[in-house]
Parts: sequence; C-alpha cells; structure tokens
Amino acid sequence: MDFDQLETFLEVARLSSFSRAAEKRFRTQPA
Repeated sequence: MDFDQLETFLEVARLSSFSRAAEKRFRTQPA
C-alpha cells in the first residue's frame, strides 16, 4: 500500500462514503 492509497482510505473513513472520497481524491470507484 502506498501513501496515496492510505490517503484515500483515510478519506473514505472520514467521509463514510467511498463515492465522495473518490470525488475528493479524483479517483474512480472500482467495479
């Protein structure tokens, strides 16, 4: 796990929403 993945994980935990975290981190949700 790299630092960017860790940051994304923390955003998901903070926002309680993968979609909002993905938008904030400019990532797409995996299928």
